[in-house]
Amino acid sequence: MRITARLLREKRACEPDIAAFEKQWPDGCEVTPENCRIAFVELNMSPSWAADALLSKEAWDKYQTALTVAANEYWMAPAAARAGRLAWTRTECLRFVGSVAFANFKKARIEAFVDAATGCKRKETGA
Repeated sequence: MRITARLLREKRACEPDIAAFEKQWPDGCEVTPENCRIAFVELNMSPSWAADALLSKEAWDKYQTALTVAANEYWMAPAAARAGRLAWTRTECLRFVGSVAFANFKKARIEAFVDAATGCKRKETGA
């Protein structure tokens, strides 16, 4: 999938995002893990907006399925950690485990967009 500033305008992206996109990729770009990391992390663009605006119905369904799994893991992480550490309060679990779980959720959201947009599932790495 190739994304251009023109496509973002057609899909009614906000002007600050279009300007940031054009500055980074004047000629547009392909959806790749690295380009999505730049767009969604460094440029702070929204993977959810991108999924809603740019993906086909089939790809959007695939994205939502992966996102549901990632969200469930995020919400369950503090409870799972607390079960193993009864002395931790809910607040402590949310502070320490929640921040790691949220980082994992954000990474999974980007990977889900890439997988849905490119039509292929990336292989899991050992890292």
